[in-house]
Amino acid sequence: MGGRRYAELVHAAALPPDLVLPLHEAVLVHINALSNESVKGFLAAQLRSEGERKRARRALVERLLETPWGGRRPPLAALTSLAGPAGWALPRTVAVALVRPGGRAGGRAGGRAGGRLSVPGTDDDLLVSHRGNDAVVIVPEPDTSGLVERLRLAVHARAAALGPAVGLREAWLSLQCARLALDHRAKDEHGLFVRAEDELAELHLLRGAPIGRLLDRRALAAFAGLPRGRATRLAETLEALPASWGRTAPEVAQALGIHPQTARQRLRRLDALFGDRLSDSDFRFEALLALRTRALSPEPNRAEPRAAPQGSHPAHGVVSGT
Repeated sequence: MGGRRYAELVHAAALPPDLVLPLHEAVLVHINALSNESVKGFLAAQLRSEGERKRARRALVERLLETPWGGRRPPLAALTSLAGPAGWALPRTVAVALVRPGGRAGGRAGGRAGGRLSVPGTDDDLLVSHRGNDAVVIVPEPDTSGLVERLRLAVHARAAALGPAVGLREAWLSLQCARLALDHRAKDEHGLFVRAEDELAELHLLRGAPIGRLLDRRALAAFAGLPRGRATRLAETLEALPASWGRTAPEVAQALGIHPQTARQRLRRLDALFGDRLSDSDFRFEALLALRTRALSPEPNRAEPRAAPQGSHPAHGVVSGT
């Protein structure tokens, strides 16, 4: 159509032949330039749109993972306003995974396990944010969407922990659980996929580990100064007491898998160390918390036992033995 219109204009203007050819070439160059600029404009607009979408997704991730102060949670309207431009439908529940490079659970990227995380077949369902070498992945509807299994397969030689499924405005808590679950693993573990939901009690204690160590020093001060092996065996016996309603030697022996006579010897030593406090439910609860926190603490970082404070009287004349 453009060529026909050009021929009509040339004929109507009665242009001389020596002008027609240069004019025709100029028109073609002009049309080609317009076409190129149109393509460039379309690509630029597409890139701008993709850039805005990526920025919206990053902003949505940051908002979802904000730690609330004073119990305040991000309003749903604020999340909705970001989800639209991000191209992400707000789910009812989410789980947050933390993925670290292989070779070291908390170290630098190494080999093929390094680089940016890619989860094939998930399209735009997952929200992924890279923070240094770590990848934070927000999984919508983790219990029903099938995305967790795809993520697990994509982890390969990396180390990963999946936080529990939570409401949308508790995504920060799911990430916190995933981080705790991964942080206390051995640094050289890889090919690891941990579900934090399976160890919430341990994570609760890990979160308060510094306070737990203070509790250890206070509640278990009577163990200070004892040989390490003996203190460990008595601590094991003390931890078994809450499970034995009558605190009888056979019950403790069964709980620990030891001979009843050995249990009797240990119980006598605990009585000498703690006295009436063994009958105090508050003390037994505190001791149990301290012992569980101690069990979760890495050996090199465990606080050295301190001398028993004034007013605390360890065993009188305790002799070496079981």
